[in-house]
Amino acid sequence: MTPPDRGAVTREGSAPRPSRWILAAIAVAAVAALVIALVVGRGGEDPPAGVDPGVEDPRIAINAGGEEVTAGDLSYGADAHAEGGRTSSATVSSDREDAEVFSDVRVGATGYSVPVPDGTYEVTFQTLENYWTEPGRRVFDVTLEGLEVLADFDPFLAAGGKDEPITRTLRTTVTDGSIDLEFDADQDQSIIAGLVVTPQDGGLARTAGTAWEQVFFDDFGSGLDDEHWWRYGGIATASGSPYSQEGVEVVDGNLVLTSRRGADGVWRGAGVGSRLNQTYGRWTVRARGERGHGITMVFLLWPTIGNWPPEIDFAEDNAEDRDMMSATVHFENGVKVHHEREIDSTQWHDYTVEWTPGETRFLIDGELWATVVDGRVPSEPMRLGLQSEAWLEGTDFFHPIDETTPAEVRVFIDSVTVETRAGS
Repeated sequence: MTPPDRGAVTREGSAPRPSRWILAAIAVAAVAALVIALVVGRGGEDPPAGVDPGVEDPRIAINAGGEEVTAGDLSYGADAHAEGGRTSSATVSSDREDAEVFSDVRVGATGYSVPVPDGTYEVTFQTLENYWTEPGRRVFDVTLEGLEVLADFDPFLAAGGKDEPITRTLRTTVTDGSIDLEFDADQDQSIIAGLVVTPQDGGLARTAGTAWEQVFFDDFGSGLDDEHWWRYGGIATASGSPYSQEGVEVVDGNLVLTSRRGADGVWRGAGVGSRLNQTYGRWTVRARGERGHGITMVFLLWPTIGNWPPEIDFAEDNAEDRDMMSATVHFENGVKVHHEREIDSTQWHDYTVEWTPGETRFLIDGELWATVVDGRVPSEPMRLGLQSEAWLEGTDFFHPIDETTPAEVRVFIDSVTVETRAGS
């Protein structure tokens, strides 16, 4: 988990709140070839539900928990490819053209495995809460192709009530002949109403294929340029510790952020904020941190106008042994999607976030390790924050400063690279 309400003043000079392979319809034969490929790949089984060899529509649509239905221009096949669970029903307004899709659901499935040719796909997950009348009663995680894409998903909370349909569109690349969607329930059981799989062409492929153009780079070889950076000040509202501009310096070509205990016994953190604001892009920070119980290392994107939420924390450790790194996207009403992985952050690593419409992807040393695909992903200008915060004893944090913490704990930043999507 991330620390609750880590933030402070957001004015400049103060700390921000820390932390379609659409088939080219050149011939009906092309569509038929896709269907044949699917059948062969399944050892002669029927084509995947929702695929009609006589219709030029490459989409695969499954009515989870129900029979064949049509919603608008999309034909859903009867429920297929599910792993476990039982069928159930929901009460949905008949005014919706997709009411029949959401009126039948599958509860308690551990996942779906849909056979497809290798390629890039958009996966639309359709669901709702059909039983509980308050949030927190049904919570589950959704993993797509091995990556957790929805964490602590509560359909009641996400849709704003019972029997209210909601969709989440996810993107993935398949290399093993099937789209694997897995559900892991935390409270009650998973629930799904429909699943739509749409092949993507190069223009709509996931951000792994995005071309980036560098717009800013700083290796701090000439010190800290005040035209590009400003030093944190003020009090962090969560930890209660102040930020000191004296904790910011450049040493041997590294930006060094030092959290230290002063002669007065007061702990002070350090941080800098970027003056470059942009909507969407790719940020990479090469850094390492010294060990120090209660001293965090956090790299984040914060809204330009200073409101909270949203917030994108793309590298945030646990302030204990520098053995974990997390990534979190904060939404309204205290909702967040959080990921963690083991790592020795006392060593040099490149921490990267790729932020595109509806999606954030997190990489360490160029390796994708987590992604968040959600319509609530920020779409407003944001700026980079680099910080080290001192969490005092007695504060609401799981690893506060204690007797083992050195009087000074440093975070070293070798370079910062900012990119934008090519052509944007």
